[in-house]
Formats: sequence, C-alpha cells, structure tokens
Amino acid sequence: MKIRKKTCWSLLCLLLAFVLMLASCQTGAGGGAETNDVPPGGMLTLFGGEDDFQIVYSDGAGSDLRQAVTELKTAIKTATGKNPTVVTDVNANKAGVAREVLVGNTIRDESKAVLATVSDIGWKICVKSGKLVIHGSDDSMVIEALEKLKTLWTNEGGTIKISSAINESRSDSANRLPLLENGKFRYRIVYSVKVSDQVEKAVANLVIKLENATGKSVEKVYDSTSENGSHEILIGQTNRAASGTLYGLLKNQFTYRLIAYSDSLLVGALSEEALLLGISQLTEILTTAISTCYNGNPTVSASFYHEGSTSEAAANLPVLTAGTLKGIYNEGNDSNILYYTNVTAQDYTDYCAKLVASGCTTVKSYALTDNRYTLFSHAEYAAYVSWLPKVNAIRVYVGKPTVKYPTVSEATAEGSETPALWQLEVATKEAKSNGGMSYVVKLSDGTFLIFDGGFNYTAEGDRLYQLLRDNTPTGQKPVVAGWFISHLHGDHYGGMQQIANRYSDKVDVRAFYYNFPDVAAGKTNAIASGLSKSVEASMSRWSTATRYSKLHSGMKIGFAGATATVIATHEDVYPLAFEDGNDTSTVIRLDIAGQKILFLGDAYYNEDAQMLSTLAAADLKCDFVQVSHHGYEGCSNAFYQATGAKVALWPMNIDGYQESGYSSVPQNVFHQWYRSSKNQFIRTSTTIQKILVSGAGTVKLTLPYDPATQTVYYTDIYGVTREAVGRLIDYNTIYSQRTS
Repeated sequence: MKIRKKTCWSLLCLLLAFVLMLASCQTGAGGGAETNDVPPGGMLTLFGGEDDFQIVYSDGAGSDLRQAVTELKTAIKTATGKNPTVVTDVNANKAGVAREVLVGNTIRDESKAVLATVSDIGWKICVKSGKLVIHGSDDSMVIEALEKLKTLWTNEGGTIKISSAINESRSDSANRLPLLENGKFRYRIVYSVKVSDQVEKAVANLVIKLENATGKSVEKVYDSTSENGSHEILIGQTNRAASGTLYGLLKNQFTYRLIAYSDSLLVGALSEEALLLGISQLTEILTTAISTCYNGNPTVSASFYHEGSTSEAAANLPVLTAGTLKGIYNEGNDSNILYYTNVTAQDYTDYCAKLVASGCTTVKSYALTDNRYTLFSHAEYAAYVSWLPKVNAIRVYVGKPTVKYPTVSEATAEGSETPALWQLEVATKEAKSNGGMSYVVKLSDGTFLIFDGGFNYTAEGDRLYQLLRDNTPTGQKPVVAGWFISHLHGDHYGGMQQIANRYSDKVDVRAFYYNFPDVAAGKTNAIASGLSKSVEASMSRWSTATRYSKLHSGMKIGFAGATATVIATHEDVYPLAFEDGNDTSTVIRLDIAGQKILFLGDAYYNEDAQMLSTLAAADLKCDFVQVSHHGYEGCSNAFYQATGAKVALWPMNIDGYQESGYSSVPQNVFHQWYRSSKNQFIRTSTTIQKILVSGAGTVKLTLPYDPATQTVYYTDIYGVTREAVGRLIDYNTIYSQRTS
C-alpha cells in the first residue's frame, strides 16, 4: 500500500506540472514563453488613455539609463501631449500599482522574474502580471531595449498602445567583451614608466575603483612587461603595437579616444590633459558596466569606442606636427593656447595653409616687426596663430567661433578736434587703499578712449563722468569709442562699474576691449575664477556696446586718428607661471598724434620677461610709458630702459590711507616706492624727462606733448591747482600740506 500511495502521488505531481506547463506556454511576438495575465491578441493602452501606466525605473540605474528614461518620457509627451508619471522604484508605491512600465532592475517581482529569463547578455520586453517589463543583463542592454520599444508600440490619435502578447528579446553575447573571467577582472593595466605623476595617480585610481567594484585585485604593470597573450588595458603611449595604431588615428592635442582592439582596450591622447580625461572616462565606463550588471557577467561592446575632448571648440583643430609641443594653457571658457618650440617660419606658413585646407577662412593678418599673427574663423572654432622668431616659437590660440574680434586695424579718418590725454587722480582716500589707474584719451573726432577707470567709488565715477561731460559739446552725449580694461583687479575695472551703475544712460559706450582668463590665476589665485562674468555683467548695461573679449598680441584696432596695438596678454606668459594675478594684464600701445603711449596696466615680472624675450626692441619703443603696478613691483628697470620713453605716467597716490601694512595713517606712499630699487631706472634715467604722478591730481596733456616746451597743471581733489614744474613734482611738500 505504501508503494501504491507513492506512485499515485508521483502521478499527481506529473499531472500538476503538465497543467502548469500548458498555462505558461503562451508565446509572444519575439518567441519564448511568458505569462501575460491578459488575453492574447489584445492591446494595452499605455499612454494617452484615461488610466495611463506609470514608468518605474531602478533607483540604482546609471546616468546613461536615467537619460534614456528621460528620452522615453519626452517621446511619450511628443506622441500624446501628456507628461507620463516617472518615478524610481524607491519613490514609487512599494507594493506597486497595477498599471506600470518597469524599466531595468526594479525591486518589483515582475522585473526579477523577467531577468531570470534574459540570456547572459541581452534584453527582453514582455508583459508580466499586466505590467510592461523592459529588462536586460545590464544598463546598456536595457537602453537598447528602450529604443526597440519605441518601434513596437502604435500611436493612434495620441494614444500609445502595445500588444498584450508582446515578447521581444535579443541575445548579444557574440558582440560583447566580458570583463570578468573566473570571478576576477579579466584585464591587466599596462602603461609606460615615462608617464607623469598625474597620469600615474589616474592609473592608480582606475585600479582602486575596479578593485572596489569587483572585490578582487587588479594587476597593473609597466609596458616593459612581456605581453604573453594576456588581455590588456593600454594607457597612453605604450610600446605595444596597438598603441601605435591608435596614436596614428588621434585628431589633435585636445581629443582622447577609447577603443577595443583585438584582445585589448586602449585609451590614448596627444596631451596629458586629454589623456587624464580619457582615463577618467574609461574608469567611469568600466565601473559602471560592473555596477549596473545584473547577472554577474559584466561586459562592454566588442565595438567599444568613445571619443571626447577637453575643449569642444578645439575638438577638430588640425594638429601642428612640427616642433615640440611644450604644453597647453587652459584659460577657461573653452579657450586654450598651445605653445610650440623648435619651429621655423616655414612651419608657421605651412600650418596656416593647413588651417585653410581644413575649412578655415583667413580673417586678418598682423605684424609686429618680425612677429607674424593670423586670425582664422571656422564653423567650430576660432584660431589665432603667432610666429615668434626671436624664440623660434609658435602659439596657437583656439576658442569658441562666436567670439567677436575687431577687424578695423588702421586708424580711421581724423576729425577736427585736438587729441588729448588725461591722467586722472583716483579715489585712494575713499577706498582706503593704494593703487588705482584711470586714463582718458580724446580722439580727433571728439570721442574718447578709456583705459581702466579706477576704483568702484562714488568720487571715482563722478570725476570720470564729469571729465567726459566737460569735454563734450553741450547737448551731446559723451561717446566712448573704446573702453580698455587691463585686468580683473577692482582698482582698474571699478570705475567702469560706477559709470555703468549710475551714468550708463548719460554716456554712450560703443565697445569694450579686454582679455580675461576665466580660471583662477596667480599663485594666490589673485584673479578669481569666474570674476570676468561679474565685470561683463556691468558692461552689459550698455546693450549696444560690442564686447571684444579675446584681444590677442599683435592685433591692431583703428580709431579716429589713432591705432591701438595689443602688445601682450596673459596668454603670452605661458609657459612661465603666473606669479601674480597682475601677470594677466593686457598691454596696449596707443599710436596717436605721431606719438606712442604704452599702457602696461599691472604687468608683472613674467609678463615683462616674455615681452622682452619675444618682441623686437622697436615694438616696445614709446614716448610715454605708464609705470606698471603703480610702481610697487612689476616691470623691470631693463624693460623701462627698453621703452626709451620721455614721459613716465605714474598711477600712484602720494598720501595714503591704508589702515594696514604701514606704520601710520596717512602714509607718504609715493616717497617710499619712488625710492625703491625696482624703480631705479625711472628715478635716475636721463631719457625720462617728465614723471607725472596721478596722486598729485588730474593732469591734461595736449597731444602731441613735448615735456621740454609744454606746461601742464595738476588739479587735485582738494581743489588745488599746481604747475608740473621740473622733472618730478615736489611730492614731499604735497604730502606735508595735505596731512599737516
């Protein structure tokens, strides 16, 4: 009897299994068995109906899958005019609702059940318990399934429907590269012993991230290690043949490329910055592939290929193959400068021709004695190429194609007005700070040029506006043809902000000229990252003013009877370091009334050194030289000697009210710095016939100005007028009178 009972029970189990098998054998459109709980042949109204499905995706989904879900939502809204509900499985009703589209590895039982039927590497779309389930072996497969889904649904009158018997699947094992073998990471990391410390750290980070993701050790070796048939990830320029193949395909110094080749994965770039970005991208791709794999068999595509760039604008800039690339200076806002040495004039000519052949248009060519400069435009970038024969170097600037450049390089027709130059006294007492710089030039057509403008104080704005007003015919609005801002220090751009805030409706500004870095500059970050945006916001108060934001050395800008030449910018300092934010000053030489005025702003030691080393002596010659950085530090005695100037314009206060750093308030500031060894040449030179100090008051020079024959007067903020007698005004007497 016991045997009979056992046999009957076995028959009952077989019968039950047969019934369950029949119940589960409804076949969907893509083949394979799935239980749908909806009569076959029916249609599910997903979106655009009265009771739409909600989209639920895994809270652990990677960024690419999240983006794909966003694109699915957009496609649904475009088709139906309605925004579908999209939530993660954590934020959704934990028990779930009846009408759901489940995307990826959600916590729903339906997702788990479908994953169990997915091949090792593949995806599946089916209906399970009335829910539409899209799942795959990893995120990349789920993304592929979502794209397939859009081809499977129907859209009739803004209503999206899909067959209730949908059962689509795909296996992609043949087109994937497994990352694990016997539970361990399948590849070893190979790189050259010659890489920099930064690249070495990036490789170490890649190894750590992979070990954390897999829970297993990952091997890294130098390329001196034998290949011995192992799978390898090649980082940078290794001695492997595959690396040589990759490096022959790279576009330029800004792009990196990740590629699968035979049994290896490779990352390559022609510059360290691009290589570091490529390693970072590879790290993210591999760790994401492991963390978003749901069946323990992470893979990447056999056609693995990714390309990126450190600069969107420069991604298609042709490579200069001549000479030696010393490095790339990233000045922010998608602007970069490449610096090459060991090049020739023919290399410059050939590269310019290469740019034209690649689709560039030649916009303008310039020259400074032997130096040559050419500006190119392209649909994807702007390029400015400089040839510097004194140092056998080429600089290539590449930036956004939307940047505006001045194109009138010669002085335009002169008017009937007599040109003049004002050196304005600045508001150092109000600011309780030393420094400040403000110059105004009246052109022959009655319009003005302004160089900097001083502090952002009421007195500064009033003085500057009143000067423009007093020298413009009654009933006419003062016109500033060009406002030059040397650099991003408040005692230089602040006056412009004062005029912008209080007088923008009373003064017409036609254009601004400058070149600010958008990244922090100087060892102490004296130029803050993003500060340029604040200054440009003030400029925008003049909605019709053109902002020429990328002046480059060699450029010439024409005005009425005058030409402004860009002598140097912060771009010329590289490859020297920025010792100070003052090294970012844009240096302008103004040719007017047969004379040359050199505005140095706060040009500092390394900018000084680069000007002396790359420019011909004739390019620095001038009649007036503005003393750099107020005479504190800045340009050298050798530089001032090279200018041959007869007049020194010194933007420094005489009496100071700075409350720290000095022994008393007020201070005899000019006395201290005039006698500094840094200013020895100015103090002792027989070439410099006149030293005009802004702290003595505002002074007007009618141009052309002869210091030997023309008398000029200072008018100070105290209402005192003094003749500028002799080579240098008696600053000690002025200090005593003001502070007694």
